Amino acid sequence: MWETLLPWFTVLYFLFFLITIVMAIWSIRRKRLEDLAYPALAMTFITPIATLFYLIGRPEGSNELEYFLQNVVKGDVMAIFVLALYGYLIFWWVVMTMKWKSSKAVNINKEAN
Repeated sequence: MWETLLPWFTVLYFLFFLITIVMAIWSIRRKRLEDLAYPALAMTFITPIATLFYLIGRPEGSNELEYFLQNVVKGDVMAIFVLALYGYLIFWWVVMTMKWKSSKAVNINKEAN
């Protein structure tokens, strides 16, 4: 029997990608950080597919996250590539959040004056 991650983890995983798609499209339409949003949008489609193809070869007895982390530590090139894809998406979220908070602070200051 193959081990797998809990259903709630899978729901959160795909919810992360769905929200990223929506926010990237919103960012592109609002012309905010477009140079970062286009790659983020592309990576929301590439990352799950690359992860799926990478995890197809995992051995029986380990779940997806264990197998992935073990191979990142071993220095597997594909695991590091997939990690870099996730890293970019997290980087994009951090930059978007910082940009959103800074623009919100500017709007509050304008309203106060």
